[in-house]
Amino acid sequence: MAKISSRRLKDRAEQGATMIVRDRLEPLVDDEKSPYDGEFPPLLSREGKPCTLTLLGADSETAKRLDRQRSASAQNRVVASMFGKSKARAAMTPEDIAEQAQHDLDKLVTLTVGWYGWEGEDEEPVPFSAEAVRELYEQDPDTREQALQFIGDRAVFFARSSTLSVPSSSTSSASASAPATA
Repeated sequence: MAKISSRRLKDRAEQGATMIVRDRLEPLVDDEKSPYDGEFPPLLSREGKPCTLTLLGADSETAKRLDRQRSASAQNRVVASMFGKSKARAAMTPEDIAEQAQHDLDKLVTLTVGWYGWEGEDEEPVPFSAEAVRELYEQDPDTREQALQFIGDRAVFFARSSTLSVPSSSTSSASASAPATA
């Protein structure tokens, strides 16, 4: 029998997990010398350690609160259009799509709670902040896509900590090492 206490996904999603950012711009090497087993290699920091993002999961209370806010806003628009309180349209417009994309970006920024290995143009570590994460996601759609996939993957929040010593998340881009999941 499965113990209910072993299924605390909301708690684990709220604690977060560390994602190793993959360098999907590097070509895969399919030879015996490749250490990556078909995965893209990690994006490496100046120290040669994987760049990471620490993310809360889609099942976290933080994510659910953001989803409820988005749903309430959408439902309010529908009700307003039904009762003539706005000039809302029945069809989706490009503005509606842009609003959804902005919501997704805002949600991802909120769910990103730490990072390691990111530096600025001056090659100095960039301290973790919501503004810096937003800029990363706006400038790097591949990293944004990886993070979106990661937060929705429940398995990563149940993964046992590995013994691989990689940088953990922190409020600084120059943190100490700690276990991580990929």
